[in-house]
Amino acid sequence: MALTQDQRVAMSAKIVSVPEENSNADKSKASIAATIVQAQNNDNTNKLLMDQKTLLVNAYQTERQNIDGLSHTQLTEQMVQDGARRVLGNYFFPNEQNVALPFEASGVWKFFVPYYYSFAVGKTKFSAYGSVNNEGVQLPAALAQITILESKTLITRVTGQFCSVGVADPGPPPIPAGPDVIAADAPTQAALTALIAAVNAEKTLLLAEQAALNSITETDSTRAAQNTAALTSISTAITAINVWLAVTSFNTAHGQITCAGFNSYNASLLFPTKADTSNLATIKSALNARTSYTTTRLGQLNTNLGIIVQNTIDGAITTATGLYGERAKIIGLRLNAIGGSLVQVNGLQNSVGALEQLKTANNNAVDVYASVMLLTTFEAPANGTGYLNVTSSAGFAAGNTVYVASASQPEMAAYIKEVQGNRILLDRQVPPTYKQSDKARLYKML
Repeated sequence: MALTQDQRVAMSAKIVSVPEENSNADKSKASIAATIVQAQNNDNTNKLLMDQKTLLVNAYQTERQNIDGLSHTQLTEQMVQDGARRVLGNYFFPNEQNVALPFEASGVWKFFVPYYYSFAVGKTKFSAYGSVNNEGVQLPAALAQITILESKTLITRVTGQFCSVGVADPGPPPIPAGPDVIAADAPTQAALTALIAAVNAEKTLLLAEQAALNSITETDSTRAAQNTAALTSISTAITAINVWLAVTSFNTAHGQITCAGFNSYNASLLFPTKADTSNLATIKSALNARTSYTTTRLGQLNTNLGIIVQNTIDGAITTATGLYGERAKIIGLRLNAIGGSLVQVNGLQNSVGALEQLKTANNNAVDVYASVMLLTTFEAPANGTGYLNVTSSAGFAAGNTVYVASASQPEMAAYIKEVQGNRILLDRQVPPTYKQSDKARLYKML
């Protein structure tokens, strides 16, 4: 089906406008690129500030979860990037319909301010904590086993053994009493095994807390002083644990074969062992001291990390304390839908991408139209004769039906009478109002 006049004019206009459109797109890209550099520098500053807070947050979260067992999530830069791009399932602008959240039943956050009830405060997507091994479990577990060991006689604690008196059988026939039997005391050995496991688990937790605190440089004088005390408590506990773990568990070199001899043996001669009078008391004291300190430290950590309360009517932050609050404000500098530095960078980058897509679409249009239309542009304005100077006469020949048009002049049909180089003679005059500066063009349908 032949193209209409309007379709021919529009198609030819598109072909001649593409070079200018693409050139303007390149100029716009260059201008945007300079703006991107400035915007990226601004966001890099905000990211640096956010990362500095995140280092502190991660350290205190590690310490706190090792004390109370509430597993904390850690914020990553990818999560922030996903929020800026509104990736499906992101944590700062939830966008999954029918996935109800505790503070947004629809699952979709509709405000300019980011959503702060999940990873921004160390929680899961659903504003909850997981659970992990913690001192609140291991310290009581260890102390409970110490209580069991304290209930045993000293000789049993030190050797892990007990003695059974040989018993006679009156018969008939009567059987004389057999020898006394000294054997492993299962409850004592089980208690010490459980105590060792709990103490080792406690040590693992303490080492993780120590590493977390040593990984940061705290500039706040109050928190720095608290951290020094926390590291002292951790170090003191680890030292006591290491000393205790290095001691022999049991010593059975008493040489006794009777209950009388075993029960009356001077157990101190078998010291040191883990459950002897001194070592058991020392580890108990260290664990009790740590138990007492964790209550104080947990209160400090809760204050240091702080809370965020966000109004779900308009998204505004109504309460922001501690490091969570400080970091949230910086996150807002990057992610606020109006003016956020990372949002601006992404918007500018998307603009560059859109301009590239425009050029691709333009070039594709030229390729498609070239399959149905051959076009050349004027090299000089028409002069009121049938002669036209064009940029290329390739593909045009005498006898072709052609059309002449420009941005401001109507399409006119003609026949080619002669082609001489890049000069084409038509069978009709072309008014001088058809100018190359007005995108004057000559084309034919293929």
